[in-house]
Amino acid sequence: MDSARERIAGARDAISAGHPELAVSAAYYAMLYAARAALSERDEYAKTHSGTWTLLSERFAATGAFDQTVGFWGGLGGMSCLCFDLLLRYARWR
Repeated sequence: MDSARERIAGARDAISAGHPELAVSAAYYAMLYAARAALSERDEYAKTHSGTWTLLSERFAATGAFDQTVGFWGGLGGMSCLCFDLLLRYARWR
């Protein structure tokens, strides 16, 4: 989770510095690292990004252990509301 927290801080810094494209990337990786940390608590690991999102969905969202409304929107996979919000901001700034 330390890596995820560092990436979130980096996303906020990038937004403040006027670099939305860096913020979106940092937010995505924050979610990826948080997802991997959650899965590792169950001794489960994926080799790819998409594998991580699939496992997270199967183990947490589909079972009700994780609120599906927070970040499972079809093609967006496991991105959080924060990452989605940053994507929207980036689209407006372009």
